[in-house]
Order: sequence, then C-alpha cells, then structure tokens
Amino acid sequence: MVRWTTSFIPTLRGSPAGVETVAERLLVRAGYARAVSTGVYGYLPLGMRSLARLRRIAREEMNRAGGQEILLDAPAAAEIARGELRSARQLPQIWYRVETPPLRMRQFTGLDVYWFGEARAAVETALRRIVERAGVACAWSGHGAVVPDDAGPDPAAVCPACGAAAALALADSVPQPAPPDVAGDLFPEPFATPGQKTIADIARFTGQPESMQMKSLVLVAAGKPVLVLLRGDHQLSEARFALRSGDPNFRQATGEELVKWFGASAGSLGPVGIDSVTIWMDGALEGRRNMVSGANRDDFHLRHVTPGEDFQAEVADLRETAAGDGCASCGAPLAIRNAVEIARIHEGGARLSLERLLTRAVEAGNDSDGMILPSGAAPFDVIVTDAGAGEAARAVCEALAAAGFDVLLDDRDERAGVKFKDADLIGVPWRVTVGKKAASGLVEVVERRVRTRTDVPLGEAADYLLKASAGS
Repeated sequence: MVRWTTSFIPTLRGSPAGVETVAERLLVRAGYARAVSTGVYGYLPLGMRSLARLRRIAREEMNRAGGQEILLDAPAAAEIARGELRSARQLPQIWYRVETPPLRMRQFTGLDVYWFGEARAAVETALRRIVERAGVACAWSGHGAVVPDDAGPDPAAVCPACGAAAALALADSVPQPAPPDVAGDLFPEPFATPGQKTIADIARFTGQPESMQMKSLVLVAAGKPVLVLLRGDHQLSEARFALRSGDPNFRQATGEELVKWFGASAGSLGPVGIDSVTIWMDGALEGRRNMVSGANRDDFHLRHVTPGEDFQAEVADLRETAAGDGCASCGAPLAIRNAVEIARIHEGGARLSLERLLTRAVEAGNDSDGMILPSGAAPFDVIVTDAGAGEAARAVCEALAAAGFDVLLDDRDERAGVKFKDADLIGVPWRVTVGKKAASGLVEVVERRVRTRTDVPLGEAADYLLKASAGS
C-alpha cells in the first residue's frame, strides 16, 4: 500500500504548454512526467511505476518462453554465443535485456531479444503477449508491430485493402513493374555523359526511365566496402542493409575512397569490372537486361549491362518499399502513412519499446477527465479514496494488498470531489470509495473504463475486485 500524502504525485488542472501529443499532455497533467527540455521528459514516480510494471510483464513473458535475462548488447551477445554455444544440444537459446527507460519519449528502447537456434516462433508469441497485456492494439507482420497514427513519428506501409501494416524500414512489398528492357544479347558499351551525375540527370540525358538504370551506392560496413545496386527509381532501406551487414553504424564511402576502389567519382560508378569489392544487388534487378550503369570512369556510363552476365553479385532484399508497391499479402497498392512502431523483429533478434507501449496505452485509453489505463500499464491496480472513513479505508487497503493488488490510498485532507478528479486523471483501473456508506458496511467500487458504480460489502471488496478484474 502506498499513501498519497507521502508520495510525489503533482497533478495539474490545466493542459501544459508546448506538448505535441495527447499522451505527453496527459502524462504531464497526471504527474507521470515533466519536460526537462524541448521534447525531452523525465519520469516521475508514477511514470516509473508504470514502466516497472511493463518491465515486469516483459520479464514474465520472456521467462515463460524460456528466455534468460542478460546485460549485453547485440554484438557482445553474438560473440559470446559463437564462442561458447558449442553443441546443438544447447539450442535453442533465448536471451533478453530489459533497459532502463530513457528520457526521450519517442526513442525506441526497452526490451532487446536475441535468439540462437529455432526460437523465432516462441519469441514472436512472447512479444504479442506483452503487447496484449499492455492493452495496446497493433498491426502485426513478420517484421514486428505498428500502430497507424497520423501524429506518429515513423513511416509505415499500410494496405487499404487488407489492413496489413508494417514499419517502412522493413516492410515487404512487390515493386511496381518497370517498362520492358531493351531486347537482345548486347554487350556493355561506354558512352559519354559529361556533367551527368544523378539518376535523374541520366534519365533526361538518355530519354530512358529511371527504372532502366542501376543505382550504385558504396557503403563501408565493418571497415569493408560494399557496392550496393538498386533499380534507379528505388531507395535503399538502411535498416535492411544494417541487418545484412551486421553493422548498424555503417557509413558512406568518402570521395577519396571511391577513387581508390573504383577509379572514379560518385555519379560514375558501376559493377562491371569490379572484383575487389563485395557487390550486393537488390532482388528487383534479377532477370533484368541491358540496363545503364556507371562506367567507373568520370563522365562516362555503360549501356547494355546485364546482371548475372556482365557482373556477378549477391542478391539481397535491400529496397525500401514505396507508395504504390504491391501489398505482399493481397497485391493491392500500398500507402505510406505515419505510425508508431512498437516492435521490430529480424532474424536472430527483436526489439520492443516499453516506453512506446505506455504512450500508446495512453493514446488509446483516455477521455475528457484523464487517462484510462489497463492494469498492465497503470502504476496501481486500485486507488482507495478515503472520503471520511480513515480506519475503514486502511482496512480495505490492507485486504486488497493481501489479495495481491497494488494499492494507492488517497488519504489527503481534500474534498472528495478533488480526489475523484485526480483518480480519474491518473487512470488507475479501479477506484474504491470508503465514505459515509462504510457505517452501513458498504464501499463503492468504480471501474474507470466504463464508470460503473457498485456497492459492495466492506469486507468483500477484495473478492469482488478479484472476480471483476479477471473478467474485464
């Protein structure tokens, strides 16, 4: 049992200035958080209690899936696993790390999961259960979970036809078809392109669409250069490249490095004749013929370049989904919308933002009086309002605590109406009011979500809430 009078719960009657979202406004008003600079918040005791409950849920579900908690980042975990998991009998292994909450509400941190062996299905099930227990509805895909939201910070690919949605960084899709290639078994042919550097420049210069060109990007991952080839009208998914290369801190090659490795500057690079640099080609280039690429000679390009014949490359999924691409589930054109990414899953690892679970629970559950939080995201299960019957209120608190509820006792010397407003504002799922009816052996139980009011015998409040909360 926690007493309001000995706690720091600085609720506000008015809306704070400078907040961007409903969640930020309500978390500040309810005394969960305070702005410490523009866009940066510090969590107060109520906010920390909510995050602690979400971390507890995460641990319970990961342990239920056979997970083991560690304090390692992904590279360190992978290195230890490679060196010390020596037998197939030790597999599968699920390791997870629960981070302490950061200050920026839109950062993507909280729970990191790494697995070795056949454990993906168990991890996905655990992540879904965590989100479900937090009371947040998401659109799930093989790459994680998002919540479409016009005010969200993350772009997502959304299918208006079937409802599929995924974070744009890793969304699967079918690329829009390109015009037919130039026919014939032709050989690469250099041609001068003075001053023509970009894909758009070459398209205007040749009169051929961007989709008939190969875009060349040179990136440095783990200290080694990689030539990435994309269809000219496509963009690189940095997230996909980071996952494939294993280096989230990859960078673009410098001008000096390009001249050293390719003998030419940016805008004139291509794969033909390159055998000392790893080449990765997006799958949308498979089967294409007679395309245009850089010639590795400044102000020159090659026409009639055919992947698989004029150069060899590893085929990889490197393209970022674009509006109008086909939905991987039903084929309908995709739209790009703002969203909030909750979970991200890739081969061997996953991340779920507990902080975003809290803010999404607030966005999904609120009314004009404040937050309506599910038990998994609320700082307490029950708030007991002492409305003039202090001894009876304390007895109810003790009974509820003994039954396993997290209880907040509002023992302030305030009018009952003020206490009720604060209880509604902070969003605790249940309120038990102990007041005049206590003399007749009754308390009033209010469910915040639907505002039902039920008179319950004073000694039966714990049993009533056990049954009611199990069915809500």
